[in-house]
Amino acid sequence: MAKPKRNTKKTTDKTTQITAKNTTIKETTLNEPVAIKPMVPRTAPLNALTETVAACPATVSEEVIVQFGGKELSSKDIMERAKQAYKDNGQTDKITSISAYVKPEESKIYFVINDTYQDSLDY
Repeated sequence: MAKPKRNTKKTTDKTTQITAKNTTIKETTLNEPVAIKPMVPRTAPLNALTETVAACPATVSEEVIVQFGGKELSSKDIMERAKQAYKDNGQTDKITSISAYVKPEESKIYFVINDTYQDSLDY
């Protein structure tokens, strides 16, 4: 009867090899760094991707619509009408700020431009 093969250990300073039934397993010690390879290769360098994302503006489309008494006004329409009224009254200063206040019970839009010019519109 033949004797079964015994597991033999060969020790080196960095790895341990275990041989059993024609199979060799290498165990790495904790002192060795392990290289991690990405599963999907990159087609562009990581900094190029970061620059592409930074170049894309994050714009959000915003609009407010006021409905009252069968009438409808959008925020865009309100601002355009206020700017046009400002120009129609002979104002030539560049518009740096604009605030509009809608009072549906009066059918009026009150607005302030550049913190100095005040006016109102009917709608």
